Amino acid sequence: MKKYVSVDLDFWNDCHPHDVENDLNRLFSLARKKGIPIVAVMNHQQLLRYVDASKARELINLDTHSDLGCVDTVDEFNCGTWIAYVRWRHRGIYRWLHRKTVNDGECAWERPIFMNEHCTRVRTRPENTDWKKVTHRRVKKMPNISDLLKDCVEMGFVMSPAYSDYDFEEVFRKTLKKFDIPYKKGRRDEEFYGAERKPPYRRLYNKQQEVK
Repeated sequence: MKKYVSVDLDFWNDCHPHDVENDLNRLFSLARKKGIPIVAVMNHQQLLRYVDASKARELINLDTHSDLGCVDTVDEFNCGTWIAYVRWRHRGIYRWLHRKTVNDGECAWERPIFMNEHCTRVRTRPENTDWKKVTHRRVKKMPNISDLLKDCVEMGFVMSPAYSDYDFEEVFRKTLKKFDIPYKKGRRDEEFYGAERKPPYRRLYNKQQEVK
């Protein structure tokens, strides 16, 4: 299955900038050898259109946050919900790779999406997503790059300035320059909603109808 790999700079939060730079050099060096197109953006709202337009049907996201949104509240398109709006999600696979615990990777006001109401870890697809399949895996370091890029057709590199460690911004810019990666400027405010979009979940539609 063809993959789109999304790389959020905050995946490395709490790491030394030198280690982040080494990981990125290894990742993008192999991607260039394989001829994988890479685009860099300021925030995830910008990346969605590239994911939508790709021929991938598997999205791998290296990120501190799942970006699937909170339980029962996916009604706004923003940096924390963009995964829930991918156009081909109904027939696609989403894989979230994270260095921190699931509890750290979700909204502060809701239980993590991979926890049920009894605070037990959910290993299958979360109940409020309409992706065909969703998985997540905690990794202590950069996963095997050859495996990560197998069948990868495109890659997105996201700065996420509101969530990445401050020292990483220079690493981001050095990486773009070294590998001549095209960069799309965007808003530093990660909380903006972007273009208005309909809520993605049928469950939410049903609840709206019940209110009416």
